[in-house]
Amino acid sequence: MARPLSIRRLPVYALLLVGSVFFSLPFLWMAATSVKVDSELFKPGLNLFPALPDPKLVSPHLDLRPLEDIPAVPAELEAPLGELVARLAIGTAPDTLPQDQWLPPLVQAAYGKLRDSLPPDTWGKPVADVMAAATASLNPRTIRELFERQYRELCLGTMRARNADLTECTLGGEVSPAERFHNETANVAHLVDRGAGAVPYAAVVYNFAQGDQITLTQDFPLNFDPATLERLQLYLKPDDTWHELDLTVEAAGVLYRSERVFPLANANWTMVTWQKPGPDDHSTKIKTWLLLHPDEKATSAFADPGKIRVSLTVHRSPFLSAVGAKFALNYLRVLEHIPFWRYVQVS
Repeated sequence: MARPLSIRRLPVYALLLVGSVFFSLPFLWMAATSVKVDSELFKPGLNLFPALPDPKLVSPHLDLRPLEDIPAVPAELEAPLGELVARLAIGTAPDTLPQDQWLPPLVQAAYGKLRDSLPPDTWGKPVADVMAAATASLNPRTIRELFERQYRELCLGTMRARNADLTECTLGGEVSPAERFHNETANVAHLVDRGAGAVPYAAVVYNFAQGDQITLTQDFPLNFDPATLERLQLYLKPDDTWHELDLTVEAAGVLYRSERVFPLANANWTMVTWQKPGPDDHSTKIKTWLLLHPDEKATSAFADPGKIRVSLTVHRSPFLSAVGAKFALNYLRVLEHIPFWRYVQVS
């Protein structure tokens, strides 16, 4: 017959339970951090669980999640602070974005900036004194930085091709960025020329309520034999929607497809590289490229001499697919950037 549990043992089991929970927290922290993206890693405060992706249907859009930790603007400061921010933000927001959409969150972000920078005793002073301190603290550059932390826009920069002899060619450099690709889905998206300083780029303005994908194609001349094409690189700024960017290229009668899609995660400029299989794939180099594999099932492909055909496709990503892509992103990066199995093979 089983002996009844002694009451004197209950504190021991309770202590063991509390200890096991306490010592499991570092492992929970590591597991949660492993699926966070760059913006979450540098977010202030203690944030244990990663944020869920938000696959917006439209771009550009405003990401208001950074404002969750900022308190609401006091009623007496809403009007004067709003006027100050609106004056400093002239020329910051695109003309296509109504002011009543971007100004309130920008005012809240400016208020959060002021709370972090001004002395605590400032907020107990009259409104005129608070606004004098705010006017001295804020400037157009600060307001632009705060706006860019919220503003999300899919941007296409320069695209380059390279062959095995390291000869490079800028694709479509003779035309404006918005004219470099032919848009086959005009009902879903259109391209708009923009410029960041001296670097022009094309913004992709889309609405996935009108369709599930965007297709951009173009035939580009090369200054080398298309049969020797080895690598394509695209300077890109994602819009943090977790939609999927895919690429195909046709050269010398062969159709090449990317081994997998590139998720439009984060909102910083990055270089996306697609490369044909080669010796680098079996070396100990850090793999920062997506492989281009020939499509054996393709019955025909573009074969004009001196040219290649590039197709970029953005697929709408459902919520569950976006969640799966976020959980897999960092693990795929680790397996590629730290070639563990290739180290094992050559050791």
